[in-house]
Amino acid sequence: MGSFPGVIRAGRLPLDIEVFPCLRDHRFGGTAVFPAAEAMQVLAAAVRETAPRTDVLTIRDARFDKFLDIPADTPRLAAFSDIEPLSGGRVKAALVTRHRASRTGITREKLHVFMVFGGSTPADETEAVQLADLPGNGVDIPARALYADMVPFGPAYHNIQDRVRLWPTRAEATVLAARHPTPAGPLGSPFPLDAAFHAACAWGQRYARVVAFPVGLDCRRILRPTRTGESYRAVVAPRRTAPDLLVFDLALYGLDGALYETALGVRMRDVSAGRMKPPPWVLA
Repeated sequence: MGSFPGVIRAGRLPLDIEVFPCLRDHRFGGTAVFPAAEAMQVLAAAVRETAPRTDVLTIRDARFDKFLDIPADTPRLAAFSDIEPLSGGRVKAALVTRHRASRTGITREKLHVFMVFGGSTPADETEAVQLADLPGNGVDIPARALYADMVPFGPAYHNIQDRVRLWPTRAEATVLAARHPTPAGPLGSPFPLDAAFHAACAWGQRYARVVAFPVGLDCRRILRPTRTGESYRAVVAPRRTAPDLLVFDLALYGLDGALYETALGVRMRDVSAGRMKPPPWVLA
């Protein structure tokens, strides 16, 4: 499998993930599911433990393939991180679970998430969606309506503050790094990025007429980890709109205008097989 400088452990590592109460508010189809932002956090912590010199604040080629369900009566999730060294100081990490079929007793593995950490960052992978004073004529969606009709999560994930404002070429919102405990990790609060995904979801419902959720991203670069209790400005720019895939570039800024992180090539699609539809008032 190769080796890294400063390796502590490599290969398959067990993960014992505490299910904090807020995670049960992250729901799809009536079932609590582990958030993509939390999966990145958990894998970053595993890579930092395994290969401490790896730059875990740079994430590339992330794919969120399958939901990791959180059963109602489960206080912890048993999973694994598969760690693989790559060239150029990069490390590939995957989140995997095992399930035993009750009828046959056969154990199967499920790959939920994988991504690559570290390596140099070309300039075109750090270009942020810029803050701008846009003209009027935007569409304002109050946060209360957003979470009632468009993004079906519980209160812990209602972290767009006040409203999301939409234009055909952009979405913006103030987002909160909520004060809920979550699995520890080095990437900062997971809530601002998760809320930026909500703004992108709202744009997709308004302008592409699809309820889309993230299934991957090309490059995430964290310059300053977001801090619990702070508010940030999320900026979303659509890059591609197709019937089966929306692609966005996202950026998080401090309220003072400082850039905190970018997520470029965020891939979003309808994962409900057409069951979820935008509310008619959004399309009006």
